[in-house]
Amino acid sequence: MWQFLQNIVGFILVKITDAQRSLKVVEDKTFDVYIARRFNSTWSGVSLGNYIVFAHNRYADDDSIRHEYGHQVQSRRLGPLYLFIVGIPSFVRNIYDRIAHKNWTYEQRVKWYYGGWPEKQADRNGGVHRLSSD
Repeated sequence: MWQFLQNIVGFILVKITDAQRSLKVVEDKTFDVYIARRFNSTWSGVSLGNYIVFAHNRYADDDSIRHEYGHQVQSRRLGPLYLFIVGIPSFVRNIYDRIAHKNWTYEQRVKWYYGGWPEKQADRNGGVHRLSSD
């Protein structure tokens, strides 16, 4: 019940994108992720409750999986507040970055995006060490 809202949204996203379940091993941990087969051109990945959904298999690299797992940790801690405290700010930062920073280098965008709330905490929770955002 604690993650009910984000699990419902995650389930709907899996159905809308026709995402296929995949097991990914990162170091010694196995992650249950979903890879979208529809509507996969304009986003990369998202964590909603127990669902980690990637737009394409190429986005499901080790750091991205651990980062989205870090968002799952936030979700378990915050429960029903997760979508409002983490999900919406993360979504807004992502859209803002795509619009306002489109002339920045990839490295500048990574430093800005993952250096702020809630992405930095998700990286820390998932054990991701980004040299450019420290």
